[in-house]
Amino acid sequence: MFDLRCRILLLIVAASVVLASCGHTDKIKIGFTGSLSGTNSDLGVSGRNGAKMAVDEINEAGGINGRLIELTVKDDKNNRETALQVDQEFYKEDITIIIGHMTSEMAELTVPYINDKKILMISPTISAEYLSNADDYFLRMIPSNKEQASTISENMIENNIQKAAVLYDGSNLLFSENLKNQFISDYTALGGQVVFDEKFIIGSINAEVMLENISASGAEAVFVISGADNVTYFSQSFYKNQSALDFYLPSWAMTSDLLEHGGQSIEGAHSVNFINTKSEKQSYLDFVEHYVQIFGSQPSFSSLLSYEAVMVLADSMTSTQTTNPDQLIEYILEKNTFEGLQNSISFTPAGDMIRDSYVYTVQDGKFIMTGDI
Repeated sequence: MFDLRCRILLLIVAASVVLASCGHTDKIKIGFTGSLSGTNSDLGVSGRNGAKMAVDEINEAGGINGRLIELTVKDDKNNRETALQVDQEFYKEDITIIIGHMTSEMAELTVPYINDKKILMISPTISAEYLSNADDYFLRMIPSNKEQASTISENMIENNIQKAAVLYDGSNLLFSENLKNQFISDYTALGGQVVFDEKFIIGSINAEVMLENISASGAEAVFVISGADNVTYFSQSFYKNQSALDFYLPSWAMTSDLLEHGGQSIEGAHSVNFINTKSEKQSYLDFVEHYVQIFGSQPSFSSLLSYEAVMVLADSMTSTQTTNPDQLIEYILEKNTFEGLQNSISFTPAGDMIRDSYVYTVQDGKFIMTGDI
């Protein structure tokens, strides 16, 4: 069986040969949006890279049914109002297919808007549970944060962590608070005890005071629900103060910035993610090699999920010969299962994602897979 990447490119080539002389020369407009500047922009930048790489490969193969894809990239600056403005700009530019946004907080204003305007949005990385099981125009490539809470809870218990602290990011509450609550529920059900939990906004808290409070609580580990930049703010401070706390992290933090900025302070940290860096599947190996050649760095999970999002769209547009959001959604949900870069990925009837999860530990400055769920 051909994998998703090879099968889509073959379909594109075949369709392009048939339709190239039929006047289908107008471009297909697709938008990409995420945080491309400021704190925690690594998620958006690597996601943009993955989407751009997929679009370039499709266009080099002849486009979709003889039409090239035009990818318009916009920075939502990880701000809800800016995110809504970006989607409004897309709509004014006749772009009704969007890859993005990349953090759950951006969904609060944008998902109601895209539903009203009938814009298809496929998010590579938004995992807020409240978006699950909805009949709408929002699809995603990552499972809901219930999966992350369950995996982190089980891993803590396996590592004999009986008391835990939770720090959750106030700038992305729709994700972080929900994940925190789900983790507390799962962890306590397994016999663990959450002895400290606190919301934070970087710039208005003191990491050393936070460490003192966590240490006084008796916690053996801290689950920091945030992106790489904020995680390393805590890890560097805790390391400087010789803290023995174990760090546990959501997939959001598992990017190259965590390793580069965290250094020795992040050694031994545990994280959950939805890609298998040990995969020997040829499509994944080719993807990694090509990505490194183009961008000079290893792809992150958001790179892979953005790439796959574009390829799912390409399959849908090639097969349906349309860019109509309603027809594309109908095709995606009816087909249900696609062959991804590493394994099969499946959408639920509501457009949520089912895929395997994996546990990683930072060892010698690298993410090492130490378990799978």
